[in-house]
Amino acid sequence: FAFTKGNPPPATEWMSSVHKVNEESHSQLREALHVNGTTRPQILIRERNPRFHDLLSAWGERTGLEALLNTSLNASGFPMAASPYDVLALFRQSEVDTLVWNDILIRKR
Repeated sequence: FAFTKGNPPPATEWMSSVHKVNEESHSQLREALHVNGTTRPQILIRERNPRFHDLLSAWGERTGLEALLNTSLNASGFPMAASPYDVLALFRQSEVDTLVWNDILIRKR
């Protein structure tokens, strides 16, 4: 992105802006790219969301990439999950293999 780490544009906290991704990063971020090489990032501010920020930092240490794909929770044939029941039904009937729900990690066998 064209901004420095630690100084993201305010709109990125809410995924309400689009940014061009460096060519070198396309292979690492291909699932999150639009066809024109842009993405709608959500940049976390540690003070506002420390748990998720810590998760991203730990993921970055493990993989070298401090990024996860953030998307709505729905699948083909399912409406967007709007309740705990919807989340569990989608998890049970879809190809989603891992679900993190607050402090609970749920994996399919």
